[in-house]
Amino acid sequence: MTKNRKILIIVFAAVFLLMLVGYFAVIRPMVTGVGEETEPLETVEGEMIGANNRYLMFEHIERDNIQSIEVHNSYGEYTFYRDKSDNFQIKDYEGVMYSDETFAYLVVTAGYT
Repeated sequence: MTKNRKILIIVFAAVFLLMLVGYFAVIRPMVTGVGEETEPLETVEGEMIGANNRYLMFEHIERDNIQSIEVHNSYGEYTFYRDKSDNFQIKDYEGVMYSDETFAYLVVTAGYT
């Protein structure tokens, strides 16, 4: 009878220890920080904070202030420009359709220098 009690105590102690380690290693890190406000980053004069609390070298440029975007990559070179009707066109390929969603990503990315 005492041998069974010793084994039972050891099993319960091991289960308790595993649950304790699981709590501190998995559950607590997942819960920590949820709902807490983070303090804004400190900036030095002239620095700006952009998306995801990253420092920006230059001020973010909004879509309305972008007149043209030049792309140079392994596929070649092309330029999007704002025409007289305030729509973006591809230089030398006016009227060609392009993905508005992909272009929106390009505009947002181009705004962050």
